[in-house]
Amino acid sequence: MNKKILITTAILSFFTQIITSFVSSNQIATLNNQLIEKTKQINKIEQENQLLENQYTYLSSLKYINTRYNLKILTPIKQKLDLTQ
Repeated sequence: MNKKILITTAILSFFTQIITSFVSSNQIATLNNQLIEKTKQINKIEQENQLLENQYTYLSSLKYINTRYNLKILTPIKQKLDLTQ
């Protein structure tokens, strides 16, 4: 009688371990897919950020400002304020 209970317990334990293993591997696969998707999103955002940084650098450069706006008509400031008083 004890032998049957022991064998039954061992078989149930074995099946429980198999089921737990399948559930765990499914969770790992799901988390791995989420990680891959989030990594792709991060890479896309980083590329967009780099593009925007490049555009900002170009649009704020003196070369662009000189070609975009006619700075020759502007006169330089010849006076300065003394703010130490």
